Amino acid sequence: MMKKGIGSLVLIAALSLLMLLPACASEGADLTGATWVLDLPEEWGETPEGLTPTEVTLEFVVDDGTIVGTFAYQKYTGAYAVDGSAISFEKLGWTTFSCMAAAGTLSREQAYLFALGDAQSYRVQGDTLTIHYGDQELIFRRR
Repeated sequence: MMKKGIGSLVLIAALSLLMLLPACASEGADLTGATWVLDLPEEWGETPEGLTPTEVTLEFVVDDGTIVGTFAYQKYTGAYAVDGSAISFEKLGWTTFSCMAAAGTLSREQAYLFALGDAQSYRVQGDTLTIHYGDQELIFRRR
């Protein structure tokens, strides 16, 4: 009788752990599998004269916890971590494509990477990703 009781407890414990696994695996899953396109904040100014407006993109790579994206004529990478609705980015850097950078693009790229570096939380609602940093936010649309 005692063996049957212990066996039942072990089975219940194992099933409880299995129920928790999907919650662990899905943390940040709403971020992956999409290219997110930033709605550029107005305070970052207009695209410099003579340049074609470009998209700022963000992609989360679930396999290794990294991000990749483009901004103007730059490609950037970094690492990210998610804990519930908290998000953080680190090791952010960019490379320049073969082109001349126009005045004003570097400051916007720096503002973007600084904003990601200051990120505190995120929310996904439908096709909109909002990343909060300080008292401001970055708003992305799923493509």
